[in-house]
Amino acid sequence: MVQGSASSPGSAPRPVSPETTATAERLGAPALALRIVDVVDEAPALRRITVEDPRLADVTWHPGQDLTLAIPGGGARSLKRRYTVRRLDHAAGTADLQVLLHGDGPGARWAAAVQPGDEVEAMGPRGKIWVRPDAAWHLFVGDEAYIPATFAMVESL
Repeated sequence: MVQGSASSPGSAPRPVSPETTATAERLGAPALALRIVDVVDEAPALRRITVEDPRLADVTWHPGQDLTLAIPGGGARSLKRRYTVRRLDHAAGTADLQVLLHGDGPGARWAAAVQPGDEVEAMGPRGKIWVRPDAAWHLFVGDEAYIPATFAMVESL
């Protein structure tokens, strides 16, 4: 387990790159400069990464939505990877992401190496899949990477 401490609530948001800001505006999502505040291995292949940005206090989030992170891709370019928001704490300006560590792709490598204090830019929350409060029932189907979204949506019922 790797743990870090969060900075004081209400700290000023860090600037976001023009590239991430432009993409976020095009998608209608907030641009975020996330700081990793905690990393916990919850299972052999499941890692919880807690991120903070004061802007998270004001976002609209539906359980099942995700953040699109701009992770290092080698060289100067970044790669976009989407991770489901497991929990969002508006008061603290933090979000928990549960990341499945599978394979040897750039997302798995980033998630396995990330440490408290690291920073990553993001957009969101966004996504079109969440529960409908007026539905008589819901059917959840997915692979192991879908577990965080399933748990977030089931808890919201």
